[in-house]
Amino acid sequence: MIIEERKETARKLLADAEREFAAGDTLQASEKMWGATTHAITSVAQRRGWPYGSHIVMINAALRIASELDDGDLHAGVATAQLFHINFYQENIEPEHLEPYTEIVRLYVDKMLALIE
Repeated sequence: MIIEERKETARKLLADAEREFAAGDTLQASEKMWGATTHAITSVAQRRGWPYGSHIVMINAALRIASELDDGDLHAGVATAQLFHINFYQENIEPEHLEPYTEIVRLYVDKMLALIE
């Protein structure tokens, strides 16, 4: 998948997550929030010519970007996005506890995508 497709996919997944939350499907919303995050990270890693093929490599790329930019919001954003990843697999976080974090992840994705524009 090329960088532009990943950007579009990340934005689409954020919109899908919003609809899933509104419909009460926290499990699918969580998957979409995590998916948007991974596409955003991968697009930046691709642009920089970095590897991104596994979960740990992708997370390390995200943390490397946050460190290089000395951006606490990027550190917090990727950590917060992982809550959605965990919830998708374990479905153990109540919706009212997840929803406040959606804005952090949306801002994270927007900030990451802005790095490649």
